[in-house]
Amino acid sequence: MQQNNLFLPGFHRAFGRSPKSALKRLEDSRNSIMKGLPGQLPYVFEEALPLESIPKRSKERDRGFSSAVTVWHMISQGMGSGTLRAGLVEINATLRSMGKEKLSSKTGGLCQARQRLPESTVCAVHERVLSSIDLEVQREGGRTLFVDGTGFQLCDTHENQLEYPQPTNQKPGCGFPVMQQVALIDAHSGAVVDSIDSTWRQHEGGMFQIGPLESVRPDDTLVADTAYCSFWNFALIRSRRAHGIMELHQARKRNFPKAKDEYRTLWSKPKLSQCPEHIDDAQWQELPQDIEVRYIRSRFERKGFRPVVKVIATTDLETPPETVQAQYTSRWDIELCFRDIKITMELDFIRAKSASMARKLYGFGLIAHNLIRWQMLRACRGASPRQISFTGAREALRRCCELFRTRTYGERVRLQATIEELIHDEKLPLRPGRYQPRVKKRRPKKFQLMTKPRHQMVVSPSRRKK
Repeated sequence: MQQNNLFLPGFHRAFGRSPKSALKRLEDSRNSIMKGLPGQLPYVFEEALPLESIPKRSKERDRGFSSAVTVWHMISQGMGSGTLRAGLVEINATLRSMGKEKLSSKTGGLCQARQRLPESTVCAVHERVLSSIDLEVQREGGRTLFVDGTGFQLCDTHENQLEYPQPTNQKPGCGFPVMQQVALIDAHSGAVVDSIDSTWRQHEGGMFQIGPLESVRPDDTLVADTAYCSFWNFALIRSRRAHGIMELHQARKRNFPKAKDEYRTLWSKPKLSQCPEHIDDAQWQELPQDIEVRYIRSRFERKGFRPVVKVIATTDLETPPETVQAQYTSRWDIELCFRDIKITMELDFIRAKSASMARKLYGFGLIAHNLIRWQMLRACRGASPRQISFTGAREALRRCCELFRTRTYGERVRLQATIEELIHDEKLPLRPGRYQPRVKKRRPKKFQLMTKPRHQMVVSPSRRKK
């Protein structure tokens, strides 16, 4: 029989182990939660996304799929680490390594946890990662930002079709819903600063005014293509004490003086009847009656091609023309960022049956993308982060993070330095003016194309009959 009464009360406190402090108990609780998170990514990105920065739901119960577990599972999936079932296997493997009972092998519980996660949590985590990126960047002056739009295909479900309808040139039952995203990207780090979703019918310029414009800071320089070159965008950018550099719209006249490649002109505010729907009367009244715009005629030359002459419009009246032309030329980097997000991160087709889940998967894909950019900033060591291969950095993280969980704190610090060294070695060669057509060498399989809904489609038994 076990004796629980102490013969000498207070003696064990004088000579035994001292009680843990509140800070030590909090640290032990945090380490226990960290060990229960799936995979090794929470250890790799502990500085960029601490455990305390992940908000909990109101009245959240202590269950297997907590908010922190669900968030890191979706970030891991955003990095291209497999399917939903693969994520569940990773969670159960983590629980078994801690001596805990594993969860059900069915994916229903994890699906419900993903649905319970509010979209506000995605925004909060995204803002925390962006603040970590800002701490790594040492700037002198404002940022250079790129803005452009791109599309993502979704699963062909009724809910997706209602919110993001498919293009009209596709037959019903044969196409896919398209979610358009207008993204604002930092030119230095390559991180996605802000993004807004819409249907493919809505114009990119108007969506930029509704969402990403709020992330523009004073002294920033916004670079965009001709679709954004309008009085409204220039005026709203100027109201935030920033500048815009865009290719002049084809509807604007070009009256350059003789023997000059630069002149200034005034753009008048359009009538209230021509104002976009999202700009109300009060905002229209606050906009200036005229804005001064500077036109710069630039000549782009590339070996083996005829010179191309473009007219660049900007509200920056002081910067030399060569600098303005160089900033506009670097706008192509946003297309490379979209390639990293859609092809490398495998977000070109979002496998979600509801529009809400599609936005969450896209949001966590951007968070995973920004976490890799954060790691690239730490590894660049004075060089430009744009010279480091994004694909190489992603593969180095995926291969090295498998060693983190079973290591001590000191060993994890050394592993983090090893990852930064490996990423630093993944430099891209300088290839100015590189031209590579978007063509495919491999021919597709000769399957019959889907021209009717699946339940009406009759597949030919021979591939010859098309």
